[in-house]
Amino acid sequence: MRRNIINHIFGTTTLMFNVNSSVNSMSAEASITLISDEADRLREIVSSRIFNKEMEVEADHEEKTLVNVSNFDVILHGFFGQPTASSALGLVFLAYSIIGTFFTGSGGLLGFLMFGITSVIPWVRTILRYYNYRIYRVEDTIVVESGLISNYRSSFKINKVNCVRIREPLFARLMGRSLLEAEVVGLADSEGLPLLCPLKNKRIVDELAQQLVQEFLFETSHNVQPRKSLFPTLFIRIVLALIAVAAGISVYLYAQEYMDPWSPLTVHLFNAVIVAITVAAPILLIIHGFLAQRYREFEKGEETFMFVTGAYDRQREFMRYDKVQFCTVLSGPVQRRFGVARCKVHLMSSRGARAVQSGLFDRQELESISEEVMARIRDGRYDYRRYI
Repeated sequence: MRRNIINHIFGTTTLMFNVNSSVNSMSAEASITLISDEADRLREIVSSRIFNKEMEVEADHEEKTLVNVSNFDVILHGFFGQPTASSALGLVFLAYSIIGTFFTGSGGLLGFLMFGITSVIPWVRTILRYYNYRIYRVEDTIVVESGLISNYRSSFKINKVNCVRIREPLFARLMGRSLLEAEVVGLADSEGLPLLCPLKNKRIVDELAQQLVQEFLFETSHNVQPRKSLFPTLFIRIVLALIAVAAGISVYLYAQEYMDPWSPLTVHLFNAVIVAITVAAPILLIIHGFLAQRYREFEKGEETFMFVTGAYDRQREFMRYDKVQFCTVLSGPVQRRFGVARCKVHLMSSRGARAVQSGLFDRQELESISEEVMARIRDGRYDYRRYI
């Protein structure tokens, strides 16, 4: 259900219906705009048949949210909930615009424009989308409501969820916060996939996950990458670091002949880029490797399995065996030498097909995922009727 500014003016509501399909995952397969009272009556009828629950709209609105998300939390989510690479790119453009303005008075206009496009606009859209956020669960149905100017309401059954993700971008983790997302086929829109909790304290997010999507969670023992995977993890990063150093030095030496007519601003920016390439990038690459070795995990439960991936940005993903399309276990020349491999799990997601890649573990451990998927099919534990 959606009510944008036009709906508010004319007293209407748009009902959107999504089908489990990867072809049209970014928009609803069908939508209809009705007078709000008529839309509420139609939604009650459809909900009673789809979600097997009898609840009037008024009673639905009185359901207590499972987590108290303040509008300040939503603002923080807009600023710090995006991947670190996006935040860093925005900060680079902001720094460029400030330096350009300081040296030339007008040279920072392009930087401010790019900063607005890459950072400010996504921040504002996210804040408007998730303002007045609330979420609750009625039996096996999860309902998410939010919106400041346009109001959104999404409902889906827990058996339609393929994957649950607890994500911790770097800046959010430094503040002790994380966010909770779900992969529900066909339920993504232009703003993104279903968000079960904006940035909140990690403890609060974990407690909410236990209430909201407990079917996906299980006790873990922090099975991190084995020690023998350290060199394969670092190898590609060392190669990239050496390439960055060689490229930075080569560009710097080549540019010496052409620097005389450059303005002071151009020289300072050029030197900053060279330092970033030859010093900062290699250091960040090596640190990334050590963080990946230390924090990436893989564990199996009865109904789901878990990958912890990332280094600076980290995420825990709990995936259903029954929702896996296929698995690929990959082992390159260096990994084979040390007896480790990585697993790429393919499944349907909110925005079509998606692959989740694990860290480096023993090949036999990773192959047990596809073995478990096939075993569930053979012995009858997989039953498609559970997900209809």
